[in-house]
Amino acid sequence: MPVLYLLLCLYALFLCCCVYAWHRTKREKLNSSMQTGLSVVICARNEEKNIRLLLSDLDNQSYKAKEIIVVDDNSDDKTAEIVASFPNVRFIQNTGNGKKQALKCGIQAAICDIIVCTDADCRVPSTWLQAVVSSLAHKEVTLLIAPVRMQSDTSFWQQIQALEFLSLAAVTAGSAVMKQPMMCNGANLIFNRSVWLRAFDDLRVDEPSGDDMFFLMYCKKHNESIVYLKSQEAMVTIEPNNTIEQFRNQRRRWVSKSKSYRDSGIVLLGLVTFAVTVMPVFLLFSGLWMQALICWGCKTFVDALFVLNFASFFKGKQVVNRIIPLAMLYPFYVLYVTVPGLFCKVKWK
Repeated sequence: MPVLYLLLCLYALFLCCCVYAWHRTKREKLNSSMQTGLSVVICARNEEKNIRLLLSDLDNQSYKAKEIIVVDDNSDDKTAEIVASFPNVRFIQNTGNGKKQALKCGIQAAICDIIVCTDADCRVPSTWLQAVVSSLAHKEVTLLIAPVRMQSDTSFWQQIQALEFLSLAAVTAGSAVMKQPMMCNGANLIFNRSVWLRAFDDLRVDEPSGDDMFFLMYCKKHNESIVYLKSQEAMVTIEPNNTIEQFRNQRRRWVSKSKSYRDSGIVLLGLVTFAVTVMPVFLLFSGLWMQALICWGCKTFVDALFVLNFASFFKGKQVVNRIIPLAMLYPFYVLYVTVPGLFCKVKWK
């Protein structure tokens, strides 16, 4: 038990440091006078239901100095037809297989030094690219981590997903502004083209996902400049999964890539978080009811305080009241997702 309490203290200390650094970081302001070329690269596989909305968002950007590249990763639906209806979009076929090869095709074809990546099923505000340029104006940045939030309606299932995603987005933001980035999301990532191409061999093409995290680890290893873009004007919105199967498969993809992580800080945080999350389950089935309740209660309290500090920025106040049911389900969910994710083969789509 002393080891468990030590892990809880380390976990709480890390979250407190994230919150402290977050509140000391000022929000970025839009500067409409800044101009620099941007290449927006989007990988798409069977995205006929989503790609039109994203490309319409990009058409409506207040910032015009951009090129838009869509790389089709062997779609067998109407994705290509929809993209062709947008004359300002460059459409490229993936000459390889998988998302990382698709990204490489798009980035190699880009004409600008600054690459902006998002996913085909995302939505972006009209201020998105202007906020990116404003942030880059006076900084030498290799990797700019930008905010992502999950949209949700009033259903319990969507709000639970949105709350879990809010906690991940908060760790991403808090650790990055603390200068110890632990996560990033390819749905909103900006980086230097030449550095990414140089890093490609380190992005583990054998893994079906994880281009974002492996590039983050490459940048950390080589002391590249990594900055978080604290701006709601740059926030990308994603939709929750419609079914439990989609949710499970997505999370297992996320877990599967962790086997290849070599960053000691990221691995340590993952192990500590896993331990304090699932320990109440093992204590419960060992008959140690009180210890299980104390462990679960302490973690839930810390998590609630942590998420509340980020809820306003990520527009997630409406889902915070789901913290108790999520905390009750979370240890079992982590076990359900983690074990298959580590030992079973997964694919991008």
